[in-house]
Amino acid sequence: MKKLLTSALCIAALYGCADKSRIVRHDLVPGELTGRSVTLEEHLKDIEAVSKQIEQTPNNALLYAKRVELYRDTDTDQQKALADYNKALELDPTNPDFYNERGVFYHGKGIRIADENNIPNKNLPLAIKGYVKKFLANQEDLEKSIEDFLAVVRFAKNEKDVKAGYWHAGESYFFLDDYPKAIEMMNKTIELFPNDPETYWHRILINEMAGKYAESIPDWNTVVKLAPLNAANRLARAGTLEILGRYKEAIDDYDFIINTINNESFLAYESKSKAHEELGNYTTALNDLKKARELSPIEQKGYAQKINELELKTK
Repeated sequence: MKKLLTSALCIAALYGCADKSRIVRHDLVPGELTGRSVTLEEHLKDIEAVSKQIEQTPNNALLYAKRVELYRDTDTDQQKALADYNKALELDPTNPDFYNERGVFYHGKGIRIADENNIPNKNLPLAIKGYVKKFLANQEDLEKSIEDFLAVVRFAKNEKDVKAGYWHAGESYFFLDDYPKAIEMMNKTIELFPNDPETYWHRILINEMAGKYAESIPDWNTVVKLAPLNAANRLARAGTLEILGRYKEAIDDYDFIINTINNESFLAYESKSKAHEELGNYTTALNDLKKARELSPIEQKGYAQKINELELKTK
């Protein structure tokens, strides 16, 4: 079962491909772009080959699912892909993989690249904002995806199917701005997989998009406990702590990153500088920002101006 945001990004990248004479292939691995490129002529021959197999054995649901992956690789064959999804499910109506695949298809249709100005909550921490800002939703397609994902749960063969169904349904609810239902789906997933950091991450996303920052802190704490040496998690938790005005706790995360994980993390120094400035520790803020500029792989806009501002505050 695939992760939807990853799939959505892959699909967006695929459809944005400049060279329309070549196709980026899934290689018949459901839902996974491998990056292998073939010519359009080769691609059409493969579709023809699978179509001939279907003519010979028209009641083989797996062949329709196989052709779906080929159709999905081109923007012009999406309706053909949907028809094959429907046929596969007609032949095998309790197959959770087929429901999941069609759900991902509807989910992909239901979101589109969005402008950053369309972020519902402008106060999101940078790490969260970068994760959610790229998409806008189409209600009808996302509602269809939810129906399919809940069918995955209904016909699940194992716990992983159940997790995928709830997790993906929660994400579709998330894009529909139905935060209570999205949280409900995440809660069901966490009950099954309490040691999965990614599931907590998604409940955090939902809470913070809803402006419920305090509610996300226990989940951040769990994520950090499960992966204590993951710098991105600590940076993100610290961003939430700063929104809540808990600057000293945020600084603890930045210091942990610098002292234990990566002493050359310019992002940790830059963020720590901002937190110290909020606390009125201007000299420390200035030193941290100078260190961030020293470590930054590129000259960040605003460093020089901000350093000048902090120097004035220290006088």
